[in-house]
Amino acid sequence: MKNEKQENFVEEKNKDETESLFLACYATDVCNSDVWYMDSGSSSHMTANLEAFISLNRSAKTRIKTADGTIHHSEGKGVIQLNSGQGCFIKDVLYVPYLDSNLLSVGQFLREGYSLLFEDYSCAVFTDKTKKNLLLKVPMAKNNMFPLVINDEKKALVASLEDDSWLWHHRYGHLNFKSLSLLSNQNLVDGLPMIRRIDAVCESCVVGKQHRDPFSKSSNMRASKPVELIHADVCGPMQTLSLNNSRYFVVFVDDFSRMTWVYFVKEKSEVFSVFKKFKSSIEKQSGNAVKVLRTDRGGEFVSTEFDNFCEEMGIQHQLTASYTPQQNGVAERKNRSLVEMAKSMLKAKCLPKSFWAEAIHTAAYVLNRSPTSALTHLTPFEAFQGRKPKVTHFKVFGCVAHVLVPSQKRSKLDDNSVKCIFVGYSLETKGYRFYNPENKKLIISRDVVFDEKSA
Repeated sequence: MKNEKQENFVEEKNKDETESLFLACYATDVCNSDVWYMDSGSSSHMTANLEAFISLNRSAKTRIKTADGTIHHSEGKGVIQLNSGQGCFIKDVLYVPYLDSNLLSVGQFLREGYSLLFEDYSCAVFTDKTKKNLLLKVPMAKNNMFPLVINDEKKALVASLEDDSWLWHHRYGHLNFKSLSLLSNQNLVDGLPMIRRIDAVCESCVVGKQHRDPFSKSSNMRASKPVELIHADVCGPMQTLSLNNSRYFVVFVDDFSRMTWVYFVKEKSEVFSVFKKFKSSIEKQSGNAVKVLRTDRGGEFVSTEFDNFCEEMGIQHQLTASYTPQQNGVAERKNRSLVEMAKSMLKAKCLPKSFWAEAIHTAAYVLNRSPTSALTHLTPFEAFQGRKPKVTHFKVFGCVAHVLVPSQKRSKLDDNSVKCIFVGYSLETKGYRFYNPENKKLIISRDVVFDEKSA
């Protein structure tokens, strides 16, 4: 075996950035594809093993400078699978053909939200800061290095990724694993770990999502900017009243971004006032005016009052032909997606049907942060807001939550928290929505301890 050697690498994303050193822990003339080194001096994961990648973006090239001043370039960035049997995936790995060692960057793990613990002569990598979900554990070798030997049957590599994938499947309102994997692999949101595509059947999805033939895609032109064209539809009446005594919900979909808004009403007669409220809010948010409104011919949309308002505001009101709801396919499909996701979430936690509005509200929130075939490499949230959404705050709908009771509302011997049910995200304040089964009231709070594993 050749003598050990060290070599520094510098990755330069642009000339103005501070240079970051890379240290190849152990180098040989030939890269051992079965050994990966945990390296605290590397600011990126790197490998010369092309076969390690399960996906690789060849256009993502990075400028690299060695210690002797030589300039090189990586030839791509992608996702690797450390062990095919367990499904441990690492993303944003640079492909560097001339590299002598496979490097796992301690710094990159930390930047991506992982936690590392060096103790008992080993390095443990956890998927979050709570240190509950172990991704991998690397024992220290005699030379004080941390080599991960992936073909060793005794390696302490923990397959927690599948459990994480199921957890995020629930957090994301039972979104399919293909879409979850797309969100993760293409970095469409911030805070989502690597998701494994699982073929196992989710009973709640089977019960909640009834498949039918899709509507024909409309040949109409897409809007060129946000709010230009709005699709609207009303769903209901529901057989069960919501917690706020609503029977219907109104959905508005922006054609350009596919961003979705839902409003809950007790009667269809409220739809007109809801539309005026929505129009005022959305135009202020986007800075654009609603030009076209596309709906079916439901009585709530074809009243004289509604027509006069659209004419006064300069809005072209497009109506579907009689008995052809497919012409309003965007809103119809959105309604179906919302209802199916809501049914799956309710089924998974055995919640009563009276929680349907909270589930629909959460489904809209989640779908706005999910991939859609109408957009390429974007979520509706990013297409509308111009920035990637964060999903680190996502929790499993219907899970148990211990909500802090403000000190002003309890005596010194009272319990500090009350046991509630998590029912969604607040759009008005930075907090979560909860249902208190004791007083049957909805509350909003940010001071909470979640028990997502609760039945």
